[in-house]
Amino acid sequence: MFNPVSTSRVRATRALTWQGCATLAVALLWWVLPGGGVKSAVAALAGGGLMVFGGLIAMLLALGGGIVSGAHGALGRVVIATLLKWAVVALGLLVVFGMLKWPPLPVLSAVILTVFAYIVANAIPDKVSK
Repeated sequence: MFNPVSTSRVRATRALTWQGCATLAVALLWWVLPGGGVKSAVAALAGGGLMVFGGLIAMLLALGGGIVSGAHGALGRVVIATLLKWAVVALGLLVVFGMLKWPPLPVLSAVILTVFAYIVANAIPDKVSK
Protein backbone atom coordinates (compact mmCIF):
# COMPACT_ATOMS: atom_id res chain seq x y z
CA MET A 1 0.00 0.00 0.00
CA PHE A 2 1.42 3.32 -1.04
CA ASN A 3 0.09 6.47 0.63
CA PRO A 4 2.51 9.40 0.64
CA VAL A 5 2.28 12.12 3.27
CA SER A 6 1.49 14.72 0.59
CA THR A 7 -1.71 12.83 -0.27
CA SER A 8 -2.68 12.82 3.39
CA ARG A 9 -2.07 16.57 3.61
CA VAL A 10 -4.27 17.17 0.59
CA ARG A 11 -7.07 15.05 2.05
CA ALA A 12 -6.80 16.74 5.45
CA THR A 13 -6.82 20.20 3.87
CA ARG A 14 -9.87 19.25 1.81
CA ALA A 15 -11.64 17.99 4.93
CA LEU A 16 -10.85 21.23 6.80
CA THR A 17 -12.16 23.27 3.87
CA TRP A 18 -15.39 21.29 3.79
CA GLN A 19 -15.74 21.69 7.55
CA GLY A 20 -15.23 25.43 7.29
CA CYS A 21 -17.87 25.70 4.57
CA ALA A 22 -20.28 23.58 6.62
CA THR A 23 -19.68 25.84 9.62
CA LEU A 24 -20.46 28.95 7.60
CA ALA A 25 -23.60 27.33 6.15
CA VAL A 26 -24.91 26.37 9.60
CA ALA A 27 -24.16 29.84 10.99
CA LEU A 28 -25.96 31.47 8.08
CA LEU A 29 -28.92 29.15 8.58
CA TRP A 30 -29.12 29.99 12.28
CA TRP A 31 -28.87 33.68 11.47
CA VAL A 32 -31.88 33.67 9.14
CA LEU A 33 -34.04 31.18 11.06
CA PRO A 34 -36.90 32.65 13.10
CA GLY A 35 -35.82 32.56 16.73
CA GLY A 36 -32.17 32.31 15.71
CA GLY A 37 -30.45 35.60 15.16
CA VAL A 38 -26.92 36.84 15.62
CA LYS A 39 -26.28 35.10 18.95
CA SER A 40 -27.24 31.71 17.50
CA ALA A 41 -25.12 32.34 14.40
CA VAL A 42 -22.10 33.23 16.53
CA ALA A 43 -22.70 30.15 18.67
CA ALA A 44 -22.77 27.98 15.53
CA LEU A 45 -19.55 29.63 14.33
CA ALA A 46 -17.96 28.83 17.68
CA GLY A 47 -18.99 25.17 17.56
CA GLY A 48 -17.83 24.65 14.01
CA GLY A 49 -14.75 26.77 14.59
CA LEU A 50 -13.73 24.51 17.46
CA MET A 51 -13.90 21.50 15.16
CA VAL A 52 -11.94 23.22 12.40
CA PHE A 53 -9.31 24.51 14.84
CA GLY A 54 -8.98 21.09 16.47
CA GLY A 55 -8.65 19.48 13.05
CA LEU A 56 -5.98 21.98 12.03
CA ILE A 57 -3.98 21.24 15.17
CA ALA A 58 -4.34 17.51 14.54
CA MET A 59 -3.27 17.87 10.91
CA LEU A 60 -0.19 19.92 11.80
CA LEU A 61 0.83 17.53 14.54
CA ALA A 62 0.17 14.28 12.71
CA LEU A 63 1.47 15.30 9.28
CA GLY A 64 3.86 18.12 10.03
CA GLY A 65 7.39 18.16 11.22
CA GLY A 66 9.08 16.46 8.30
CA ILE A 67 10.50 13.80 10.60
CA VAL A 68 10.86 10.42 8.94
CA SER A 69 10.02 7.64 11.36
CA GLY A 70 8.73 4.14 11.38
CA ALA A 71 5.17 2.96 11.69
CA HIS A 72 5.22 3.22 15.50
CA GLY A 73 6.18 6.88 15.39
CA ALA A 74 3.62 7.70 12.73
CA LEU A 75 0.84 5.90 14.57
CA GLY A 76 1.85 7.58 17.82
CA ARG A 77 1.65 11.02 16.20
CA VAL A 78 -1.80 10.26 14.78
CA VAL A 79 -3.12 9.02 18.13
CA ILE A 80 -1.72 11.98 20.05
CA ALA A 81 -3.04 14.39 17.41
CA THR A 82 -6.53 12.88 17.62
CA LEU A 83 -6.54 13.02 21.42
CA LEU A 84 -5.37 16.63 21.33
CA LYS A 85 -8.04 17.54 18.77
CA TRP A 86 -10.85 16.19 20.93
CA ALA A 87 -9.35 17.76 24.06
CA VAL A 88 -9.41 21.15 22.33
CA VAL A 89 -13.02 20.59 21.25
CA ALA A 90 -14.10 19.43 24.72
CA LEU A 91 -12.43 22.35 26.50
CA GLY A 92 -13.87 24.76 23.95
CA LEU A 93 -17.36 23.36 24.48
CA LEU A 94 -16.93 23.76 28.24
CA VAL A 95 -16.08 27.42 27.72
CA VAL A 96 -18.93 27.98 25.26
CA PHE A 97 -21.54 26.30 27.44
CA GLY A 98 -20.19 26.96 30.92
CA MET A 99 -18.70 30.42 30.81
CA LEU A 100 -20.33 32.10 27.81
CA LYS A 101 -23.77 30.47 28.25
CA TRP A 102 -24.38 30.40 24.50
CA PRO A 103 -27.35 28.43 23.16
CA PRO A 104 -26.44 24.75 22.89
CA LEU A 105 -28.48 23.76 19.83
CA PRO A 106 -26.61 25.96 17.31
CA VAL A 107 -23.25 24.91 18.77
CA LEU A 108 -24.04 21.20 18.69
CA SER A 109 -25.64 21.38 15.25
CA ALA A 110 -22.46 22.94 13.87
CA VAL A 111 -20.26 20.35 15.60
CA ILE A 112 -22.35 17.48 14.23
CA LEU A 113 -22.47 18.90 10.71
CA THR A 114 -18.71 19.44 10.65
CA VAL A 115 -18.22 15.79 11.63
CA PHE A 116 -20.45 14.76 8.71
CA ALA A 117 -18.57 17.15 6.40
CA TYR A 118 -15.32 15.48 7.46
CA ILE A 119 -16.72 12.05 6.65
CA VAL A 120 -18.07 13.13 3.25
CA ALA A 121 -14.84 14.93 2.32
CA ASN A 122 -12.81 11.81 3.07
CA ALA A 123 -15.25 9.49 1.29
CA ILE A 124 -14.49 11.16 -2.04
CA PRO A 125 -11.80 9.15 -3.81
CA ASP A 126 -8.61 10.87 -4.89
CA LYS A 127 -7.77 11.21 -8.55
CA VAL A 128 -5.27 8.60 -9.57
CA SER A 129 -2.70 9.72 -12.11
CA LYS A 130 -0.74 7.29 -14.24
